[in-house]
Amino acid sequence: MSPLVEDIRAQAYQLDGPQALNPLLGLIGDAQLVLLGAATHGTHESFRKRMEITQRLITEKGFNIVAADADWPELYRVNQYVTGPSADTTPLAALGNFQHFPAWTWRNRDFLDFVGWLKQHNEAVRIPRERVECVGLDLYGLRSTVAKVMQALHENDIDAEHWARTRFASFDHAAEVPHPYDPVMLDIERSHINQMVAQLAEQMRAPRDRLDGTGRESMAGQFYLEHSNRIIRSAELYYRSLFEERISSWNLHEEHMLGTLSALIEFYRMRQQQAKVVVWSHNAHIGDSRATQLGAAGEWNIGELVRELYGDKAVLVGFTTHHGTVTATTEWDGPAQQMQIRPAVLGSYEALFHDTAMPAFMLTFGPDDDLTDALYQPRLERAIGAVYLTSTERLSHYFQARLSAQFNAVLHFDQTRAIEPLERTVQWDQSEPREQYPHAA
Repeated sequence: MSPLVEDIRAQAYQLDGPQALNPLLGLIGDAQLVLLGAATHGTHESFRKRMEITQRLITEKGFNIVAADADWPELYRVNQYVTGPSADTTPLAALGNFQHFPAWTWRNRDFLDFVGWLKQHNEAVRIPRERVECVGLDLYGLRSTVAKVMQALHENDIDAEHWARTRFASFDHAAEVPHPYDPVMLDIERSHINQMVAQLAEQMRAPRDRLDGTGRESMAGQFYLEHSNRIIRSAELYYRSLFEERISSWNLHEEHMLGTLSALIEFYRMRQQQAKVVVWSHNAHIGDSRATQLGAAGEWNIGELVRELYGDKAVLVGFTTHHGTVTATTEWDGPAQQMQIRPAVLGSYEALFHDTAMPAFMLTFGPDDDLTDALYQPRLERAIGAVYLTSTERLSHYFQARLSAQFNAVLHFDQTRAIEPLERTVQWDQSEPREQYPHAA
């Protein structure tokens, strides 16, 4: 066992009991924003631990907004349910707007449990404005918009559809080749982009149609009306960028999420309330991009932008895993599958943490700490999104990072299991034998 592995074992907090999260709650202290990441979009352990952390932040530290990188309309319906009144009578019904790829990232049993818990929590809060809100940070109808684009391409140009699937996979930080842009893009731009962008922009003109009278009493209902104009202004620029240069579209996406987050905080301030926000997203969004090779290439993300804007009022928490199973797919807009997570490559943080032989643990990073300095040295880090390309995993899913600069804390689960979609399709059931799951809590 190397000296570094021994140091990790000595300083790690094992995640093995009801008080295991106490060091993280101590690190968070009086922070106003806590950004909780995930190494994938489809593992049970990340969802459950984010839920546990969020529940404690709500009940012990007064956090009052859960903001996720989901579309605003989809989570707005959830918010109506958890804050009331709502036409939906069950958590399952409240998730009804999540219909577009990748629906399993929210239509899964773990998130269903959290929605039920949040409803129960809010029912005990007698003053409506003090209930915990659940909001989406993303553009209006992003997933449904992409679905419409894919359908239009499928009907008009199969080559263009293939290119678009590769393009959107690249946006998810997964690519079959280093630069998935080819001459097909020029044909798409001439024959489809202008028309599609015009149609999509027109669909953005009336987002208020998704708002009924019952929602106007909640924070999200009022904010929705004010925020819709900002979404409309940014939509055409953003949707056009999706088909062009990837870094530009990524940065616009991150800026929009930060803008939504900042507008929420300002909205609370105007109502003479302090917004305390938990953000749920992927590591790729919430880990400070300045500490990664992606940042060096010109990308920024909400983690970097939040740190620049809010300083030590923000705490960034990452998650890693070494092996197990994940719910993902092999191409954009493909069916959900149970997929084996390949053991992490040598030289990665995940492989380093695997060498500790600890099944689940947490590290916190502070100043003047030898372990913080050691984990500041660049290593490979893995990011699995909705698309998981095992055949090109090293190229598609790893990047260089300085972990202790990227996050304030990291939770590692050596073996994970796939989240269970609410719709158990044939593809999901048959893609991996269920008995291969680890029996994790």
